[in-house]
Amino acid sequence: MSDLLVSLLDYKTTDIYIEPFGGGGRLLLNKPKGSHAVEIYNDSSAGMVALFELLSSRDTAFSLIRKLYETEFSEECFEKAVRHRNQIEDNYLQEELRQLKRLLSRLDIEHGSQMLTVFNRLLKRVYGYNVKSGSIDKIALNDVMGEVSLSADSKRQLKELLRNINTCVNTYVKHYRKPLSKDELEEITEQTSYILTQKGIDINDKKASTIARMTYLRLCNKKLKDVFMSSAENTGHDAYFYPYGMTSDEKIELAVSAYVVYMQSRDGAGLQWSELLYKTNDAYLRTIDKLYDVVHRLDGVQTFQIDAYMFFMGDGLELENGFSRWNSENVLMYCDPTYLQEDSNDSGNTGVRDIEEYNPGFRYKHYWTYEQHEEFLKCIQRAKCKILLSNYDDRTHLYQRYLVEGYGLEGEELESFLLNPWRRLDYETVTTVSQNTNKNNSRTECLWYNY
Repeated sequence: MSDLLVSLLDYKTTDIYIEPFGGGGRLLLNKPKGSHAVEIYNDSSAGMVALFELLSSRDTAFSLIRKLYETEFSEECFEKAVRHRNQIEDNYLQEELRQLKRLLSRLDIEHGSQMLTVFNRLLKRVYGYNVKSGSIDKIALNDVMGEVSLSADSKRQLKELLRNINTCVNTYVKHYRKPLSKDELEEITEQTSYILTQKGIDINDKKASTIARMTYLRLCNKKLKDVFMSSAENTGHDAYFYPYGMTSDEKIELAVSAYVVYMQSRDGAGLQWSELLYKTNDAYLRTIDKLYDVVHRLDGVQTFQIDAYMFFMGDGLELENGFSRWNSENVLMYCDPTYLQEDSNDSGNTGVRDIEEYNPGFRYKHYWTYEQHEEFLKCIQRAKCKILLSNYDDRTHLYQRYLVEGYGLEGEELESFLLNPWRRLDYETVTTVSQNTNKNNSRTECLWYNY
């Protein structure tokens, strides 16, 4: 598949190459070195960005590789890496909740059906806090500890996780859910008005509400960073939100965690350890040997960390390296968003089910909803830059309708678009990310490109 993608890239009329959905950089690593004057890797994951940033410079790459040789192919190593990566990348509260659910699942297996009712009630209480109203149920174990016999270690783990969660939530309630101040409301109004004026968008246009919402979310995210940094201090843990402020040793540690998670989980999704990936620990360590060639290939590659959805939809929100900056004819992008389910009946379904149910991308840590796919297509439908895009032709034919049929365009815009629509190439492949129950993992991957 990579050979086909590499052969389809435009090398003649473009000198800047960007992968907004960087991931494992499968195309970047396979395209000829020096084929574009500028190469840019972008990903929403701070860990993956740190990994590629360190590997793109010989000054840092070899220190990273030495640290990677200290890791091993084991579930313990994987879980440690996941926890470290998530505490740096994610909402700190969500990572604590994930750890709690995992612990309860393990205890449920150990203690059998006796635990089911007890733990379901406990989970309901943990997730039952009312953040919007500023109240939270006090989390206590006294009413459940007497019903089951837990080891001292299990009790300790439960109490620690619940204490961290309680601290995080109370901090969240205290700081984040306060009503917006007058100054904050004025800031949102001013930024939204400025963007609408710059783009020539009417206040009653549907796009206006989207821009206002994204301006609000950007302000909230800024506040949330401070909140969870405070939560991390209160719980005695470290938390980071982007590797730029980290020391070189901290960034190496994050990159090591990202590599372990990516290389030891199925499809790099990071959801669970896959014991079938390597037969021996030596086989895993040999993947690290190959990084010396990667260092040579990535030399000089630039790295950004921007959420891919914000990269395309955050125009005007002070994104220095957003889509509008790079939307020119000398730029080539390879876009590989999480996939929608292809149009087939091999899973025994009839008709179109609920949108989320046939979105296999949900298996990944960062995935797009159906609506986000559609907003993305509206953004790139008439792009000036060259774009090569891969996905499935889903049951609603979303990508086909926007990129080939000009869906949503009218009048002269539609006529102009249909004179030169996107091209499509189908490719038979096999996937390991499947919802099939009959083990038929063959797929038709679709490639669309506008040049």
